[in-house]
Amino acid sequence: MYNAGETTVSLRGWYLADSTTNLTRWAFPADASIGAGQFLMVWLDGGAAPTTATSLHANFRPTSQDGTLALVFPFTNGDAVLDYVNYRGIPNDRSFGRYPDGFEGDGQLFYATTPGTRNDNRSPALPLFINEWMASNQSIADPSDQKFDDWFELYNPNSAAVDLAGYSLTDNLADTLQRSIIPNGFRIEAHGFLLVWADNDTPVNATELHVPFKLDRTGDNIGLYAPNGSLVDSVTFSIQTNDVSQGRWPDGGTELRFFTKATPRASNVGVVDPVTFRVAASVDLSNNVVIRWNSEAGHVYRIQYKRDLGQASWSDLNDVTATGSSSESSYPMLLESQRYYRVLQTAP
Repeated sequence: MYNAGETTVSLRGWYLADSTTNLTRWAFPADASIGAGQFLMVWLDGGAAPTTATSLHANFRPTSQDGTLALVFPFTNGDAVLDYVNYRGIPNDRSFGRYPDGFEGDGQLFYATTPGTRNDNRSPALPLFINEWMASNQSIADPSDQKFDDWFELYNPNSAAVDLAGYSLTDNLADTLQRSIIPNGFRIEAHGFLLVWADNDTPVNATELHVPFKLDRTGDNIGLYAPNGSLVDSVTFSIQTNDVSQGRWPDGGTELRFFTKATPRASNVGVVDPVTFRVAASVDLSNNVVIRWNSEAGHVYRIQYKRDLGQASWSDLNDVTATGSSSESSYPMLLESQRYYRVLQTAP
């Protein structure tokens, strides 16, 4: 308990409960109090030790992972709930609380347990990476429903396992309210990988991690956040190709590459080195710019453009799957003084 006020509060007539249907479950001693700006500990041990004004032992043990705690005080017309917290999915040896102290919003999981002192929401400085993703999956089945759902993979480069309880994932880096909390029970082993199904479904198989969003094959982002809300890793990708995964090269690296073979739950392999082609450009009778290049049947090519060669990056236009030794794509002529095009082979 924390007293954010400026005066000492007597706890005579106050109660602590683990259910809103029994608000007088355990009574504080008549001589108990909590000073201004102070913290007060209550042991929820079923009364294993005697209670005194300075050593409080409640006569109940709350459920370990899911439950409710309510603080009840005497009010005008009887006892009333002054404060309460609902908790869910709390792993062993992790505490749950509010940050900063006295915050009236939802609680959060803590790595540092601080009974009797200020809450500490710092997370261990262990890097994790969004390592590989497939936003247009037509070949790898989700074992919970056998559908070809979007997926992405997390990678742990550390020599110790990382418990993911309380971490969160999103496909909208700008909206903090849309983050999906990873439930208790999921972890990434040392130098290991974890597959996440981005299917917006309720999982049938609880051993697989699912998130309530899908990936956009025309371009999207993915963010991983620590329990304290700090960003651990994020990626932003552009147009994706059917059954071609993209990710970091090498595992956890800064360079993003497409792969000839998708490897969910394993190291990235089979890098597709982008090949820049010389292109021929012309203007047809409909005033469209026509881009032509030599190609190989079955290979996928991406057309990109810049308005100025001084720009830091190229912008994607579309992907073309070649059907022969020559390919082309056309675009409306725009009122621009200049535009530069290039063609990249992305797969296979």
